[in-house]
Formats: sequence, C-alpha cells, structure tokens
Amino acid sequence: MVPFHVIATDFPLVVSMVADHLGAGHLRDQALENMTGQISKLPEFNKGIADRFTTELCDEDLLFVCANLKEEAALYDVFFRDVMGRHGRLKQADELIAKRDAQIFSRLRHRVAGL
Repeated sequence: MVPFHVIATDFPLVVSMVADHLGAGHLRDQALENMTGQISKLPEFNKGIADRFTTELCDEDLLFVCANLKEEAALYDVFFRDVMGRHGRLKQADELIAKRDAQIFSRLRHRVAGL
C-alpha cells in the first residue's frame, strides 16, 4: 500500500515503491525518465492535497472528524511513518504529521482542550 501523503506529494517515490513491489526495481529510473513531464496527465497525482481537511472543513466538522476518527488517524500515522521510515524519510513523515496536528490545534484550540 502507498500512503495518501506519498501519492499527493512524492511521485518519484510512488514510482519507486510500485516498481519494487512488482519486482521491477531495475526499471525504476527508466520509468521515471519516461514519465518526466507526464505527471500532469495522470489525474491520480493532481487531485490529492495532503491534509486538506485541516483547512477546508468548518470548525464544527473538523472537530467531529477529529473526535470520531482518532483511532483511524493514529493507525494511518503508524502506517505512514513505517513506509516513510523504510524509504529513509521518517523525518519528513514526522514533519508532515506535526504540521497537520499544529493546523488542527490552531483551528480548534478555542473549541476543545485536550483534543
């Protein structure tokens, strides 16, 4: 599986992960070269904005999502950190998670303590 954050932000890593998964790691560089400049033609890589919910939802909906999907968010974070760690990008994952959490806290700090 490829975490959504990776799909939304790191096309070369997605190609690398898929090539490795298919046992075609030796074709990774050629695939990237062939796709250079073609990413805009792949709609899967143009729609996603990682953590868009932190800016697009109203405060009430953001509070609902955070309160009701805590366990799922925690599981995703573990998965995301694991995948990124295996690719030498754990620091990047931690920074993205911290950024998301800071955005949520900034938006909701006046609504709830200890979210």
